[in-house]
This record gives sequence, structure tokens and C-alpha cells, in this order.
Amino acid sequence: MPKLSTLLFLMGTFLAATNCLADDQQVQIIFAANMQNIANSDQGNYSRLSSLLNQQRQIQENNSIFVFGGGSLGPSPMAGFDRGSHIVDILNSLEPDLMTVRKREFSYYEDELSLRSDEAAFPLVASNIIDPLTSGNIEGLYNNVIINKNGHKVGFLSILEEELVQEYLLNRVKVFESQTIVEGQAKKLRRQGADFVVMVFSKKHAFYKELLDSGLINIAIRARSDRDNANLNTLTHPNIFSITDDDRALLLNITWSASKPDDPTVTSQEVLLNEYPEDPLVSMQINEYNHRLDRLLNQTIGQLNVPIDTSRELVRTQENAFANFVTDTLREYYQADVAFINGGSIRGNKKYIANTILTRRDIATELPYRNRVTRASATGEQIRQALEHGVSEVELIRGRFLHVSGLSYSFSSTQPSGNRVTNIKINGMPIDLNKRYLVATDDYLANGGDGFDSLSNKLDSTSSNTALPLISDIVILNIQKLGKIAPLIESRVVRLD
Repeated sequence: MPKLSTLLFLMGTFLAATNCLADDQQVQIIFAANMQNIANSDQGNYSRLSSLLNQQRQIQENNSIFVFGGGSLGPSPMAGFDRGSHIVDILNSLEPDLMTVRKREFSYYEDELSLRSDEAAFPLVASNIIDPLTSGNIEGLYNNVIINKNGHKVGFLSILEEELVQEYLLNRVKVFESQTIVEGQAKKLRRQGADFVVMVFSKKHAFYKELLDSGLINIAIRARSDRDNANLNTLTHPNIFSITDDDRALLLNITWSASKPDDPTVTSQEVLLNEYPEDPLVSMQINEYNHRLDRLLNQTIGQLNVPIDTSRELVRTQENAFANFVTDTLREYYQADVAFINGGSIRGNKKYIANTILTRRDIATELPYRNRVTRASATGEQIRQALEHGVSEVELIRGRFLHVSGLSYSFSSTQPSGNRVTNIKINGMPIDLNKRYLVATDDYLANGGDGFDSLSNKLDSTSSNTALPLISDIVILNIQKLGKIAPLIESRVVRLD
């Protein structure tokens, strides 16, 4: 049952909806996001979200708008098999009015996202994308959407980050975050008759305040939860709202007063999804997917003899024992001089105790992207540049942070970007900037993903990538061969500040 604080808010919501002046009008927005792993209740629970939706739709007499904020089609163990199709299937049961597109929706690239839009019984919105193939948006996606509720037209736009193209190695689309683009999309909604405009965004821009102050955009919702780089990516304004954690939903009540019809007021309340009961029908749907995944991934592959931690902040800012095991596995596979992976490719965000029995699911959870092993020939100078790029924004907890094997280095985040790395050694010897080294990595980095354009001399051609094994498969085979593993932190990456 919901807690007392939530019950009091719901009672207030009900009274506000029924006791306001006869000419007052109210619309509610229900917002949730970041639910890519259906087996992880810490990221929110679709079944409990369904109960919240059913309750609010009844209280609001169907004057509610359910906005799913995205960040969920990948990566995850199940998405590794169906590219996020199961998330769309579950969402169809919850009946969103719209879904805003985020970076994670591009985990399996543009064409797969178009296929998911065909499967969805709701519009997918991305407002600042250009696809040369269509001379407009990606096929199947909407630039904006207007939802009619209680005599009002509420318009929605969704703004993606420009670095999406580089981070996700998209070869086709372009993303524009300029004030001209955002302002233009908002004006289009106004011309289409929207009397209230909502912008969903992830990355801060100072000009958002100007658009909110002017009233061109009424409110903005930050799609990332506050725990996701909150201390480094904040933007404060009375009309900017967000959820504090991924296991919550946001209720926004918009009221047009009879006395001030052109000046709607907005009140907000965050609710914890775990306070709501599970919807039996949605639970059954989710359980079917989880049972299917169990059959695929519950096979035991080995034992972990030491505790390890793959928490998001750790794998993106410092040396990590699990990452060491992965890079050692890659280097051994190719008998390479060095090996790289980026911290953003490790997604488990989990602590393991000593003597944990490892399954295929554990590795699929930690390495959900379908990246394949490949080789690159790189000079010492190219390797140095790659290491510099890896720590160039370490204070922002970027996924580009490099984990290494056969190599060690030190860095200081207090130094200017491009001059942070020192004491680079390969197999114990100072790096020779003119020498060529054999680098084992994944096709994402070798193709320049996340801005790693210094690794340009790839030895495994793109055309043969389908014949190359997945990184996750190589790691699983190595664990099976060893039986028991005890990866350690070995001062491969030393932070000097």
C-alpha cells in the first residue's frame, strides 16, 4: 500500500480535481523513465508503474497524460537479444501518450529504433534530429506531439544531446542543440495550437532559462534522474522538474484557473513506485520475458573468489578489477601488446561478494552491448592520445574512461585536458611514441566511438566483424576455462589527485 505521505498527496490531488472552481481545468502529467532492465527493480518496476497509472487515470477522470521519458530500449541482457522490442511490448500494455527518445534508444542504432517505432502503439518523439535518408527525422519518429486533454492542447518536444552521434557511433544522423533549433520547435507547437508546451531534455543549456522565462516553453522535465551526474549537470529554474532516482515517478498537476486562464500553475509530487502493488497482468507479461531470459542466461560459468564492484561511478573514474579481467582476456585472445575497453561498456552497476557463483546473466548484464573483439595497430603517440581522451572529462563521469591491459599510466584531473596523462608504460617499459603496438579492443572504439579517432589503423575489416566473437562471449569462455577467477586492482591506472 502507498505510504501516508503519498496517500495525503493523492487525497489532495483528488480534492483539487473535484473541488476547484467550476470553470477551473486541470491536466496531469505522469512521468517515468530509465527502466531498461526489467529484472532490476532498482531501476523502476513497470508492473508497479501500471498500478500508479491506473489509479491516477481513475482519479483524474482520464485527464492525465503518461509521458515515458525513454532511456530504456537498451542496453540490457534481454535487449541484447531483441534490441529493446520487449520494452515496447510492455509499454504498449501501459499505454503511454508518448515516449521521448534518449541516447540509450540508439544502443542498437538508427534502423533498430525505426523498427521499434513501428511496434509501438504510441509516438516516439525526438525534436532535433536530421536524417539525410529522409531529409527530416528518423523514419517512424515524430518531431513533436500535441495531446488534447480537458479542453487544452499540451505540446511535447524532446531534445537530444549532440554528443549522441559520437558516443554511439551513429554514421547517419545529425543532432542539433542550438537555441535556434529548440526555440523553432517550440514555436511550431504554438503555431499548431498548443497552449502549454513541455520540453523533455537531458543536458543543460543556459538558454533554457530564457525560453522558460519568456513562456514559450512552460515547463521542462529533465529525463535523467538527479543521481545521474546531478552534481555536475544541474540547471535550476522553478519550472524545471526531475525525478531524484530511477525507481520513482513524477506527477505534475497543471491547473488553468478561471481567474487567470493564461497563467496556468504547476504543482509536482514525486512518488516511489515500490509503494504501489504490482499489476497482475503486467507482472505476468514481465515474468514471461524473465523466464525466457532465465533459460538463456542462468547457466553457471564459474566462481568469483574475491569481491568486486562495477558501480557506475567507479568504472568511469578509476581502475576496476572486473575491467582488468576483461582487458586481460582481450589481450590474451589476440596476444596483443595492450588492450583497451571504455568504462561505459560496463553496465552492471553491481557489487559482488567473494565466492559468488557467476552465470551467463552476470556477464550479459555487465557487458550488454554487442561489441565484438578487434585489433588495431597504433603508434605510441596514438595510444597516448587515446589515454588523454579517456580522462579528458573524467570529472563528468563519462563512459570514455579507458581500462587497460599490458599498460599502466597516471593522470591528474586537475591538469588541462590533453595534458593529464603521465608515466605511460607498456609491459613495464616507457612507451615509445614512434613505435607501433598491437592493440586489442572492441569494434566500437576501433571505429572511433566515443571520440576515439586516434585508433585509425584497424586490422580487422568492418566487413568481417560479423565473424568476430562478442566481447561478452570471450569473457564467458575465459571464465569457463579458468573455473575460478580473482581479478584485482594492480595500479594500472593511478590517479594523482
